[in-house]
Amino acid sequence: QAMLKALADGPRTSTQIKVAVGKSREHTARILKALFEGGFVTRDMANKPFTYQLTDTGRKRIAGS
Repeated sequence: QAMLKALADGPRTSTQIKVAVGKSREHTARILKALFEGGFVTRDMANKPFTYQLTDTGRKRIAGS
């Protein structure tokens, strides 16, 4: 939930999300992968680190909390 909220203001890299939520790189990567696979975020793989952005499903998840 905290990672979704970190994306509420717009796209962020995994490093920016890691800093915002205060978790390890490994933890952040694992959660972002699950959020991506669940359809809550999109992943722009054009550059590294990847940039993540909320999907409509992710926005609804935040609104429902």
